Amino acid sequence: MRPLAPTLLTLAFVTGVAGAGERILTYQADLDQSQWQAAASERSCTLSHEIPNFGRAVLRRDMGRKLVLELETLRPHHGDGKALIISAPPGWRPGVNARRLGEVQIGRGRTPFRIEGTMIDQIAAALEQGMSPTLRYEDPPGVVETKVALTAIHFDEGYREFLACADSLTPTFEQVKFKVLHFDSDSTRLTEETREYLDLVIEYLNATSRVRKVLVDGHSDMRGTTKYNQRISLTRAANVELYLTNRGIDKKLIKVRAFGRSRPVASNKTEEGRSKNRRVEIEVLQ
Repeated sequence: MRPLAPTLLTLAFVTGVAGAGERILTYQADLDQSQWQAAASERSCTLSHEIPNFGRAVLRRDMGRKLVLELETLRPHHGDGKALIISAPPGWRPGVNARRLGEVQIGRGRTPFRIEGTMIDQIAAALEQGMSPTLRYEDPPGVVETKVALTAIHFDEGYREFLACADSLTPTFEQVKFKVLHFDSDSTRLTEETREYLDLVIEYLNATSRVRKVLVDGHSDMRGTTKYNQRISLTRAANVELYLTNRGIDKKLIKVRAFGRSRPVASNKTEEGRSKNRRVEIEVLQ
């Protein structure tokens, strides 16, 4: 990436005048402050960029979740209006025109900006080209114009590290092809272990088009009536389906079946056996 001339960099915090009665606040890291810090865990990858006096931008990829770019702020916002996103040239590139990328809704709280989908690709491409993606909005509306800019300095190295981490999150078919999920007595609640496995399935489904069907089979132990056990086995399977569809998996890809107490895999005379029978079996078919 071409180095930026220090004398032409925008200051970290600038207050100017836009017009009569209107101020402009610009937040942007200068040469010494601009960093893009990649971090990785077993189930998550992040790339963060501190914006002095404003907060930080965080590009995040969690296991089983879509890529998201969030701007976290030092003070809460009230969720009024939208912010315009432009690809603005840095000061050392005179004659290069700014380009409109789109808009994002301003949310409430200290994470008021959440960007998803192709907009992230456009922002990343702009940074790779040495541009400064900038959010422009009024806060409060009609009083103060605010500009929040991301700087391209040190972006490339951090972004490559982030992409390598994100690629490593994708599981193999062997990791997701079959799993037995267990439930407590009279419970349809998904355990933390179950959710972690389902996140793997979601990650795999998002990465491939070869899956024909995901079979979700609910089962119960022998306690209770036949009708009750049929219903609870269906609810367990349906909760698994709901977890998948709420995270973007097409419902048409999932087939839910309920077998009640008709297919035990262990004796129902002991608690150990009954705990094995209270289950949902998931099979991913290619």
